[in-house]
Amino acid sequence: MDSVDLLRLGITSAIMQAGRKWRHISQDVVFGHGLTAPCATALIFIGRLGEGINQVALAEEIGIEGPSLVRVIDQLAADGLVRREKDKVDRRSNTLWFTDEGRVLTSKIETELVNLRALVFRQVSEADLQATLRVFAAVEEAYRRPELAGELLAMSRQERA
Repeated sequence: MDSVDLLRLGITSAIMQAGRKWRHISQDVVFGHGLTAPCATALIFIGRLGEGINQVALAEEIGIEGPSLVRVIDQLAADGLVRREKDKVDRRSNTLWFTDEGRVLTSKIETELVNLRALVFRQVSEADLQATLRVFAAVEEAYRRPELAGELLAMSRQERA
């Protein structure tokens, strides 16, 4: 491996570790409101993606299976934080909406997360934050390219030839 390969290795390893560590750091905010991490994640993403989001789209966005999200939404509904409505386009599906209490709680959590991010990243320059987002965008772009596996296979064949 050359130096660039080692940097790429470092980045991919760091992405996984940083995500795990961020979840750990941010759990104090979530637990302070009596929420589990999955419930807080669902609330936050309903807020960020917009009320009325389709339940299937939310599951895809946060990376969990539909049945797992159903249990989370059941809990949030039982706690009086969200409500389901039949999707006007696809009556087999539900859209998700905050109750007034859910909207207020989500706003509080987001404010606390803004403050936490300010503390965690206080020594990181804006330019470095922007560079990090460009790295994440490259991963996102690769994720959306179904032909990536074929390109990797072609590279492997060339190296063997």
